Amino acid sequence: MVKKKWLSQSDRDNVTFPMPKQAKGSAGMSGQRGYLVQAVKDYLTSNKIIDEDTLATGGYRITTTLEKPKQDAFVKAVNDQVMDKLDKKKNKVDNYVRAGGVAIDPSNGKVVAMYGGIDYTKQYVNNATRRDYQVGSTFNPFV
Repeated sequence: MVKKKWLSQSDRDNVTFPMPKQAKGSAGMSGQRGYLVQAVKDYLTSNKIIDEDTLATGGYRITTTLEKPKQDAFVKAVNDQVMDKLDKKKNKVDNYVRAGGVAIDPSNGKVVAMYGGIDYTKQYVNNATRRDYQVGSTFNPFV
């Protein structure tokens, strides 16, 4: 702008650019809700039940197989057994711990609970559905 003489050099020298603000996720998508909503959207679109544009228009009532008591118990178990035991200040490696999982009813294959990560507004990647993590050896039927 100075070269084009739209702005004087002294005015340019006094201009400061604002620092970028931290992105904020939708408050309605915090906790596990965002992971669940995204997983349902991904299922609907990848199975060609509905396309993204049509889904984005809204107005749909979508029923899932998720069960709130089991969902709450799953989140509590992960927090109690893993996340709450981390000490991110004392152990730097604890900053890199991720957890994710899906509970499936073996009698019918329905997804009844899912833990996607610490909070969808803080970590947008769903650890339960991502494909670059291998399922652990406990993904076996217990007989």
